[in-house]
Amino acid sequence: VYEHEADVAATRADLEASMWPDEAAEVMAAEASIAAAERAAEQRERAASKAADKAVRAEELARRREESRKRKEKAERAAMEEMEAQFAAEEERRATTARRETEAAAARAA
Repeated sequence: VYEHEADVAATRADLEASMWPDEAAEVMAAEASIAAAERAAEQRERAASKAADKAVRAEELARRREESRKRKEKAERAAMEEMEAQFAAEEERRATTARRETEAAAARAA
């Protein structure tokens, strides 16, 4: 399709150049300018699309990092609570053992 369009354009340009050399040059210059503007617009659209994609990826990465940070904090809190619970249980065992030893000593003394 593109080759056909290019052939048609070339043939038209040849005809126009042979019939009206000055006008044909102006038309060709205008067409070239329009084509350049269209290519520039397409490049800007692609650049804008890339920038938007990059922004979406950056937002997703930031969201995942935040979720990861929250999971880490939650795990750290759970670990700290577990250590505190173990410490409290150990303290309770020590207190119970000390109380029993005191009661046993009191029973032996009586």
